[in-house]
Amino acid sequence: MASPLAPTGTGYSTDEDGEGVAYFFFNNGFGYDDNKGHAVVIHGEVASPLGGGTYPRVACGILQ
Repeated sequence: MASPLAPTGTGYSTDEDGEGVAYFFFNNGFGYDDNKGHAVVIHGEVASPLGGGTYPRVACGILQ
């Protein structure tokens, strides 16, 4: 069963200089103003080969 916090759509774009912007949509039960300024961490889909059932962190940022 998918997590209720799993992104429902993702995407990215880059310009000719390699500068990029990524976006994703999710519903965590809070509105835009409640999420703005908070951190987000995106985990990979494949469990770490080191064991422990953990999923590697692949990106993070502050929601703006």
